[in-house]
Amino acid sequence: MISVHYLGKCRARGSDQFLTATMFPMIFHRFTMSRFFVIALCSLFAAFLPLRAQPGYDDFPVERFTAEQGYNGATPNCFLQDKKGVMWIGTDNGLYRYDGTFRLYAQQANNPFALSHSNVRTLCEDKEGRLWVGTSGGLHRFDQAGERFTRYGHSDGDSASLSMDDINYILEDADGRLWVITENGKLHRFDKNSGKVLRVYPIRWYFQIVLDGSGRLLLKQANDVFRYDEKSDAFIRLPIDLSPESYPFMNSGSDTLWFGARIKNNYFLYAVNVRTGAIAGPLVTDTLGSRSVVSASPERIWIRGWHNLYKFNLLTGRVQKCKPILIPAPLEAVRPISGGPGPIYEDRSGVLWFVSPQWGLVRYSPYKRRFKLYRHHPLDTNSLSGNYARGLLKDKDDNLWVGIQTGGLNKIDRKTGRVTRYRADKRKANTLANDDIWALHQESNGLILVGSNVDNGALQIFDPKHPERGFRPFPNFFAGDEREAYHGILSISPDRGGNLWIGTAWIPFRKISRDRRNVIPFTVRTSKGEQTDLVHSVCEDRLGTLWVGDLHGLFRYDTATKSLYHYTSTRSNPLTIGDNFITHIMETRAGDVWVATKGGGIAKYDRRRDVFTRVTIDNGLPHDNCYAILEDGRGLLWISTDNGVCSYNPQTGAIHRYDADDGLQGKEFNRCSFVKGNNGEMFFGGTEGVNSFFPDLFQDNPTPPLAAIMSVRDIGGDTAYSVAYREELDLTHGQNNISIEAAALEFTFPERNMYSWRLEDVDTGWTEAKRERWITYTNLSPGEYRVRVKVANADGVWNTEPAMLLIRIHPAWWQTWWFRSFAALAAVVALGAMRQMYRRRIARLQEQQKMLLEQRAELIMNIEERRRSEQKFRALFDTLPLGMILWERSGQIIETNPAFEAITGYGAQDAASLDFRSLVSDSLFALIDYGLERRGAFGPIEHIFIRADGAKLSILLSGIVIGEAVVPPTNADDNRIWSVMEDITERKRATDAMLRHQLNPHFMFNVLNSISSLLSENPRNAKRMILEFSLLLRHTLDAGSQLTISLGEEIEAVEHYLDIEKLRFEEQLDASVYADPAMLDFNVPVFLIQPLVENAIKYGMESSESALRVEVSVTLEKVESGADWLRVEVRNSGHWIAETQNEHDENIMAALVKQNSTGIGLDNLRKRLSQLYADGQTMEIIESGGMVAVIIRIMTRELERK
Repeated sequence: MISVHYLGKCRARGSDQFLTATMFPMIFHRFTMSRFFVIALCSLFAAFLPLRAQPGYDDFPVERFTAEQGYNGATPNCFLQDKKGVMWIGTDNGLYRYDGTFRLYAQQANNPFALSHSNVRTLCEDKEGRLWVGTSGGLHRFDQAGERFTRYGHSDGDSASLSMDDINYILEDADGRLWVITENGKLHRFDKNSGKVLRVYPIRWYFQIVLDGSGRLLLKQANDVFRYDEKSDAFIRLPIDLSPESYPFMNSGSDTLWFGARIKNNYFLYAVNVRTGAIAGPLVTDTLGSRSVVSASPERIWIRGWHNLYKFNLLTGRVQKCKPILIPAPLEAVRPISGGPGPIYEDRSGVLWFVSPQWGLVRYSPYKRRFKLYRHHPLDTNSLSGNYARGLLKDKDDNLWVGIQTGGLNKIDRKTGRVTRYRADKRKANTLANDDIWALHQESNGLILVGSNVDNGALQIFDPKHPERGFRPFPNFFAGDEREAYHGILSISPDRGGNLWIGTAWIPFRKISRDRRNVIPFTVRTSKGEQTDLVHSVCEDRLGTLWVGDLHGLFRYDTATKSLYHYTSTRSNPLTIGDNFITHIMETRAGDVWVATKGGGIAKYDRRRDVFTRVTIDNGLPHDNCYAILEDGRGLLWISTDNGVCSYNPQTGAIHRYDADDGLQGKEFNRCSFVKGNNGEMFFGGTEGVNSFFPDLFQDNPTPPLAAIMSVRDIGGDTAYSVAYREELDLTHGQNNISIEAAALEFTFPERNMYSWRLEDVDTGWTEAKRERWITYTNLSPGEYRVRVKVANADGVWNTEPAMLLIRIHPAWWQTWWFRSFAALAAVVALGAMRQMYRRRIARLQEQQKMLLEQRAELIMNIEERRRSEQKFRALFDTLPLGMILWERSGQIIETNPAFEAITGYGAQDAASLDFRSLVSDSLFALIDYGLERRGAFGPIEHIFIRADGAKLSILLSGIVIGEAVVPPTNADDNRIWSVMEDITERKRATDAMLRHQLNPHFMFNVLNSISSLLSENPRNAKRMILEFSLLLRHTLDAGSQLTISLGEEIEAVEHYLDIEKLRFEEQLDASVYADPAMLDFNVPVFLIQPLVENAIKYGMESSESALRVEVSVTLEKVESGADWLRVEVRNSGHWIAETQNEHDENIMAALVKQNSTGIGLDNLRKRLSQLYADGQTMEIIESGGMVAVIIRIMTRELERK
């Protein structure tokens, strides 16, 4: 900070009396300024004059623009931010538009709508939002929507044209008059609409024009000030005396003007009120330029001198002399700005734009995070000795001490900037023990303790007031042979009693007593017997509890109870610390203990519950490797990590992250490299240097950006449309794949601004906020679309007015309503005219096409049905509860299903190696072979089977030849047999033998054989058979576990069974089923009717010479006693038992005509009915009209309804 010298004298026009410092309050009373401005200047010039200059600069971090960002290094001449918020920069190489990215407009040969000259000297935006550009080749009006320049220049013989083409300045007054100054010193009043010069005002002397607080034109010529009078079309002199010799001036947005004056070869900045003529100053001593003062807010003005940059705070009266510091810092040493004044501009959000002779176009952002950087510069000996920082200390004299890994110790005098380096030198006495400096601490007497690590590190004492004494070892620090051991010093931590705790590596950590006479080693062991190692942090909290952190976790020593507690990490338990590698322990002003870990983030200790609460990368930390935690004046925690620095609000959980773009030394920070000064300044060291900052000065940017849609790009045609100054855009039907670009016009951190989009009638809501300024929409149908975008600055402050663009995608001519209507009408007329001519031909072609399509569809359907049938057959084979074996006549087993493996106890590989003969006895195989030769099938045969584990089972075995049953076989399939194995062990053991709960195996294999045949002969019937069989199988499986089912379910199963048999026997079987609907909800025994139907078909088909007729009926029968009976009758036209052979080979046909005769399964059924209903049931078998019938009656009172 510098003070301002008042040089004594300055006079008002019309008075010979000199003004003294005591008269300033009277003068400012006449100023028509805001109250705060009067107070600030009065206090500055009346109360504190004269002020003393203070040495040094305020650091002023700026960013430069390079070719990588689209800026070619041209020298700026002028700046302007238009009403939309877009920045325009006039340079000696063209006009740049900046909206977060650069766009250049320059002179183009043979293009009448481009700039006529690339040297842009001045810019002005009029009230209509049009941009006026003054160049060395004429005046231009820029149509932003069409991106076309219209030129107005000098034309010989035309008095309504400009007097020359070199344009120096353009200004519009409050009444919309455009004023243009040319290089020849003439002032032009220019009509914007006609493009004509209305009048030229020749001025003899160098002059300058500005506007007063009301927007009226002021002209300064020499030491006089004039105001334009519209009525007289002349300039009227104002009662202002700027003598002594005045310098060009600038307006502050009110009636106060700022100008420079030279007194005794020194330049000063003054303020003048144009209404009263009162003058105040001087403010700044420097060489000023014509565009050196700018003001964009009532709080401050910026002054660009020949050598320095100043900021004058109108509220406090403080003048800051600013030293630009480039971020990221260059490798060369930083020098103050120099090289002459140039244009300077403050935009709406407070971003300052100006020119640096060293770096070209630069930008200062007041809300950009300002981290000061100390680092090593290879070409500068007055810099750190290295970049890999470890121990840090800010001493009582504001010097910064930096330990560098393998680089020794550095002292930075922050007042002079001088760096002193200290290195280890074994050839000399009293030098550093080694160059690995990890720990630093200053005692109350000013002595500095220096701890070094690795290669026999040591604790040493250094007196900064007597550096010639060098570094002396701390007395009695090591015990016994520790001097020769491999050890190091990692941290030095004072406690509340004035003791020092020394964190060590590879040896027990130490406590140094308050009087510094005693060194006490401490050894702490874990429950596993591990000794503390690499103690990075020791902390005593306000309760006197001692906390120690090392590689094995966190230790808490309760000094009151002398109890030691050990905390370790369990990753799956969120109530433990995140990792056992403890890097730092600290206590906040609120009394909370926080722990930093390498690998597990940070954690807060809950004293009441004795648990921890973690904060990790999942909660927003930049990295889980955390090295230091420091608390600022607002209670925020600042954390250094392996991915930058962040601030954490323990109350809200909010996290702000900072990286190299904010001025940090790099991503990675280091252990044991942090310190906080008494004034709140924080320091963090990393792999590329040391950062310092004042966290309490960090503020969120409150300025919401203006939103703008900048361009639309046709992806297919690669055509771009500039739409920043347009409200609508028309596209063709082929341009329905588009990318849209937006801009958040706030330039503090443009690359971190956020965007959220919504395309009405396409997006259901706003898109997720991202930093991407482009969005793409594809395959948009013809129609109108309104695309909106809302934006936020880098601190998440959103604008309230989204930008909107109406996009029309026009349909193709064949998509228009008139073409479709015309085409429809034309088609009707044409079809009517051609109908008779081509009727027969079209009909014939349609018929041929229909046949082809039907054939194709049938072929596709057959293929698909066969594929599906095969899939269902395979699924049925794999899931069937009966054992299935495919084997050859030779006995070799080809394939088995899982049920076979479960029954026999043989695995799939074991079964493949078996011979079918080994499963049965020789006599049984002979019987099987006899049946296969005679009728191509065998069984069912009951057989005692021995499992692989030796257990005996009762099984039913059946089989059938796949192909023709011929001897010898004619093809491969004739040699293959499908066999079914059913485990009936439990059934035989049951005393109340029920009707088997599985399907008849013989029936099943008949069905499987039929399916196999139908797959090739009639796929449709095969599909129906598979479906009916699946439904029947499902019913069988469901009913198998029940005692009774509804009569309706039994009838449905019988219908499925008959449908299957009809498909098998086709025209040889005729069957019908009738059931009284009133009877269907009665519960009847499981498998009451189906076995009767099976026998009727099985043996009826063998004896019937013509088509077999089977009838099933269920009715209600009333008798004279008044009882109601359920009557079930099954009739067939054949027989109920099969032909058999006796030992004399005589055929016996036993017709079931007797009341107590029994057929296959009838005896079991009669037993079941008797057990369930006793005398409430009857069964009889009759023959009449060539039909055999089984009739079952059950009293309805014995039955329950479903």
